[in-house]
Amino acid sequence: MPHLNELHEELGDEGLVVVGVSDEGMGLIEKHVDKTGMHFPVARTKARVDMLYGVSGYPSAVVIDAAGRLVWSGHPGGLDESLLRGLLEDAAFVPAVEGKAYKGLNKRIRKGEYGKALDEALKGLGKTPDDPGFAKARASLEGLLEHKRAAAEEAVESGDHGLAWGLLSEVQELFDGRDEAKAAKVRAKAIEKLPQAKDAIEAFKKIQKADAVAMTGEYEKAARTYKIVASKFPDTASGKRAQAFMKRHPL
Repeated sequence: MPHLNELHEELGDEGLVVVGVSDEGMGLIEKHVDKTGMHFPVARTKARVDMLYGVSGYPSAVVIDAAGRLVWSGHPGGLDESLLRGLLEDAAFVPAVEGKAYKGLNKRIRKGEYGKALDEALKGLGKTPDDPGFAKARASLEGLLEHKRAAAEEAVESGDHGLAWGLLSEVQELFDGRDEAKAAKVRAKAIEKLPQAKDAIEAFKKIQKADAVAMTGEYEKAARTYKIVASKFPDTASGKRAQAFMKRHPL
């Protein structure tokens, strides 16, 4: 796995997460990790993850973007670094800040409480305007916020109202308590009122639930939801995603 090791080491700090997945026994996994020199974490599952992502054979790899969409699959050696760099540029990443002085800030970041983290960063800058750690955190958090808001508007422009609604819902959750979260709620409500958005949002919600179910290993149950979405909402972005899934895994 030298190529994946290289990607893990080169792009890990930029937000790339490399994870190996296997349904084999722990003994066999440990031997394989030692033999291949894997430097990235490996998850063991009893479920058929390959069914979810439509891969077969060994070795196989998939790339999931920041929105949870499957954007590439194939042999690990064929994974193009330029594809990953493009996806990382499109994703917002909030890293922890080194230093004991940022313990509270980092705790908020790890818990995904970005609104409170931003409050803490701004409070720190109020006391020490030139503090590099608080400045870095503020830039990352505000960058994430702007990225999601801009992506939501791009989704509206492209007709993917479900994704737009989902991104604004994320802003509400991540930045809860701040004016930006309230503004996102108002914008999401406005999108909900668009006549063409009703089916898109419903389909998006169903796909989100199906993905959550799939992550527990209940792939057949998730696949049934995908089938419903593919049939009931064929013209939505989520419906098209479900159709692609059904082509890989016809029931």
